[in-house]
Amino acid sequence: AELEQWHQAVEMFDEQNYSGALEMFRSIADSAKIHFNIGLILGRKGDHEGAIEAYDQALRLDQYLVVAFFQRGVAKMVLQRNPEAMDDFNNALKFLRDNEFIDYTQLGLDYKVYRCEVLYNRALCYFCVGQEREARSDLFDASKRTAEERHSWIRKAADSSGMDCPLYCVPKGVVYRPSASKLKSTKKIDFLGSAKVIASADGKDNFTGFKGALVRKETLKSAGGSPMSIQHQKSMR
Repeated sequence: AELEQWHQAVEMFDEQNYSGALEMFRSIADSAKIHFNIGLILGRKGDHEGAIEAYDQALRLDQYLVVAFFQRGVAKMVLQRNPEAMDDFNNALKFLRDNEFIDYTQLGLDYKVYRCEVLYNRALCYFCVGQEREARSDLFDASKRTAEERHSWIRKAADSSGMDCPLYCVPKGVVYRPSASKLKSTKKIDFLGSAKVIASADGKDNFTGFKGALVRKETLKSAGGSPMSIQHQKSMR
């Protein structure tokens, strides 16, 4: 029954019935995966405080869930809670260990957390708190580890000192989905229909914006040495 409810919640999510999906997920929220899904949906709805609480629950159930640290860090940056976001990105890097990425596909989440993306996000966080040297160090490290076309933002961030650069995040349309093999064994579910939905999930929107002004302490001849405020764009697709 729980598997069917999970499947139904995912179908509602794919139909952008976020309220229905949330209600269904909350009724079966007993695993890190489900709490993580709740966090993703709340973030999509703009409730970043609620998303953080959901990621908290996910991490209580799985303290090594790198993708939850990653997403919670993004949510905290959107809310300008930069020191806390830094802690989350640090933990994501810690639990990546020596890996360049963690692929969650076999676990039901069509997403890879790349070390270079965590470093990039942390670099933007460093820019936000005025630690430019640390930011540039992270971007230099990240630039040596790029693996996909979307990682071109890493070079752009280094060239622009983080201006107008979005945060990497789990893309729109991606949530933890129930095991395909388990769905196949459930006669009440039309698996072929489900597979078609999974294949059509939008995996291209790998970015999010954040509202806060990025303030860097630097001496500018044109500004007479006062801090410069750099506004990040609200969204980037």
